[in-house]
Amino acid sequence: MYACWPDGLPNTTVSVSCPWYLPWHHKVQHGSVYRECDADGQWVPQKNTSECDANDPAQVKMMCLL
Repeated sequence: MYACWPDGLPNTTVSVSCPWYLPWHHKVQHGSVYRECDADGQWVPQKNTSECDANDPAQVKMMCLL
């Protein structure tokens, strides 16, 4: 999931709101995506996007086509 991330301090979790451009944004507009900054100040590769995920597979397919 694409999101613009602010700077994060080492050993912190950074969160941003679910992106407005998601076709299902009206369902997840109060959710957030999370990313961890490790002890060296580098982003951990995994992101937690569960609060912004679509529950409808058809919506996910539509997003892949965009």
